[in-house]
Amino acid sequence: MKKLSKSVNSIKEYSWNFTKSGEIRAYVKPAKLKELWFHTGTICNLKCPFCFEGSSPRNNRIEQLALADIKPFVQEAIELNVEKFAFTGGEPFVNQEFGAILDYALEFRDCLVLTNATEPLLNNLDQIKSLARKPNQLSFRVSLDSYEESLHDKNRGKGKFKLSTWLIKKLHEMGFKVSVACQAHLNKTSKSISENFRELFKQIGLPEQTEVVTFVDLKRPHANLKVPEITKNQFYSTKTREEIESLMCSYSKMILKKKGKVSVYACTLVDDDEEYALGSSLQETMQAKVALKHHRCFICYSDGISCSEIINKSDKITNKKSILIQKESVDRDDIKKYYGKVLKTKRDLKTSACCSTEDVPDYVKSILLEIEEEILDKFYGCGSPIPLAVEGCTAIDLGCGTGRDAYILSKLVGESGKVLGIDMTDEQLEIAQKHIDIMTKKFGFEKPNIEFKKGYIEELDKLGIKDNSVDVIISNCVVNLSFDKLRLLKEIFRVLKPGGELYFSDVFASRRIPVELKNNPVLISECIAGAFYIEDFRREVTKLGYPDLRIVSSREIEITNPEIKQKIGRVKLYSQTLRVFKLNDLEDRCEDYGQIAIYLGTIPQEPHFFKLDANHLFEKGKPVPVCGNTASILSQTRYAKHFKVIGDRSHHYGLFDCAKKQDSDNFKSTCGC
Repeated sequence: MKKLSKSVNSIKEYSWNFTKSGEIRAYVKPAKLKELWFHTGTICNLKCPFCFEGSSPRNNRIEQLALADIKPFVQEAIELNVEKFAFTGGEPFVNQEFGAILDYALEFRDCLVLTNATEPLLNNLDQIKSLARKPNQLSFRVSLDSYEESLHDKNRGKGKFKLSTWLIKKLHEMGFKVSVACQAHLNKTSKSISENFRELFKQIGLPEQTEVVTFVDLKRPHANLKVPEITKNQFYSTKTREEIESLMCSYSKMILKKKGKVSVYACTLVDDDEEYALGSSLQETMQAKVALKHHRCFICYSDGISCSEIINKSDKITNKKSILIQKESVDRDDIKKYYGKVLKTKRDLKTSACCSTEDVPDYVKSILLEIEEEILDKFYGCGSPIPLAVEGCTAIDLGCGTGRDAYILSKLVGESGKVLGIDMTDEQLEIAQKHIDIMTKKFGFEKPNIEFKKGYIEELDKLGIKDNSVDVIISNCVVNLSFDKLRLLKEIFRVLKPGGELYFSDVFASRRIPVELKNNPVLISECIAGAFYIEDFRREVTKLGYPDLRIVSSREIEITNPEIKQKIGRVKLYSQTLRVFKLNDLEDRCEDYGQIAIYLGTIPQEPHFFKLDANHLFEKGKPVPVCGNTASILSQTRYAKHFKVIGDRSHHYGLFDCAKKQDSDNFKSTCGC
């Protein structure tokens, strides 16, 4: 991924490559150019309220192409063995040069024209008739909003239905292939649409098998439509290679003109977004990956819409084999095998438990752009446990995998800091270790500040990690995989310095997981069967002397696999990011000592505010009343230099107002504030 120097460009580059949660965004690598589209301009003789191009008699958002504009691209496309040309608008026939453009293009390949079949086409019938003698075939797709005259004329004007159907029949009689495009939302189900159109075709003298293409509502240009983001792993786990290659952005491109400049866009549906202007030549744009970021990309992905007459049909592969195969017992070797041999990338996961949907902080986005794609592609995690104010710190990433979070920490702690990544899986560590030199160079360090070791996260003593030697420990969806969680927690707080922090993301359950599920290697490895019941986790850290558990973020995990859903019953699973500080004076309730905390705005990545947890957001310079525990966290940890804390514990005023009733089923509260 390209590193950009300007921060504004870095954020734009980030959003092209990543979703908000830091997952690699789904993208398509073009295969072969089969079809080339030309946008003749958004000027149209009609102004339809639902037109996804926003076309009208005065809309010049996309300018009209001239014959001189298209000739170079026609020739380049021929060199790339293109199969077909297609033309859309606006209404192509309002373009004064369109007749000459069609005449030229038909010398080389078959052509498709999308038209509203009204006055502009009527005025060009004689010229169109002469095109029937060209060496290649010309076909038309006519917009008929409905098979009912009243519905069509409601949007396009009185008499347009009769004119369009007459012109459709006329084109057919001239020997041209004709199809019809209609808006699905204006009619009934696809089956009834086809049946009713067949009846219409009989009435006007067209073959009953005349093709009807239905379109969903694509919304107007620049519509701010919120749709789910598509991750690379989701994309490749739900689409076969054939299905991906049948998407228009894989085999098709569109030529259009804006502000006098002719560009190549990714496909016909994204011309309202400049990010999809991929270059000035076909050769260049066929090398560029197409990020599925536009809201119409999601519609295309989910509904399979296509403007093309070139359609690659493929059969979806279904696998009915059960994944819930029990064993007498599950051990570490099962997990190592799953992450080392079974999973090649995230798209091999059976659930979304190990996939994060948490928004990545801005200070992490620019770092992610620098990290090698192999590291990102084979990394598994359910959150973004990257704490602030870690410059110069010694940090450990437990269960580091391919090293994504460890490398992010490496950049944040700087050359004066140190990061250790620990994992038990050889295949994951191999990827992490082989990129040390290139990542050190990318970060601008003279020597590496990161190392990776093979080992078990419960056995930090065997790796030579001393007591009170670590500032920060992070982990991303790994604690649930431990077979000795109590020993793991003891080891974590043994090696943390006083004031040190455990900051981690993991899967937690609303109740204890049924014992029988713990002998399923898939459910263990997918971070489900080993999930801590949140109250049991609170109890264990309290026993160790650290009763204040802070929830930074929480989201419910949706289990879509029906077999797993049926097995886990009413257990709710949550992806949560938590923080626990190693402080000896923390109490099990929020107590009021009249203390005040003021954020100084000195953390470089967050100069305006600091989020401690889901209930504490400190604005720079604003005095905030805090409980005794929060005062201790802000005055006795690495955050002390970034806060001014006023008051001590010499006077007690009872429980602090932020203490809330526990509700472990919806996880809205924490043990502390």
